[in-house]
Amino acid sequence: NVLYRYLGTKDGSRGTDAKAIRPVPGDRFLLCSDGVTDGCDPPAIGRLLGAAADPQAAAESIVRAAQEGGSRDNITCLVVFVEG
Repeated sequence: NVLYRYLGTKDGSRGTDAKAIRPVPGDRFLLCSDGVTDGCDPPAIGRLLGAAADPQAAAESIVRAAQEGGSRDNITCLVVFVEG
């Protein structure tokens, strides 16, 4: 439902909370399905993002944590590290 708020629906309705951000070196971004947050809380996700050496390792650790946390939904995530 949150994604529809950003992208809109088939009937053309849109309600957006989107804002522009300027990425800077050191930023780490996560785009994920609700299966991630069903099994892993935001503070844990932040720790995993901060501890990873590369985006692939971060994504794998987040997926693993969501699985171990009992998520029963699809678990999908994309991690991007901004480098200078």
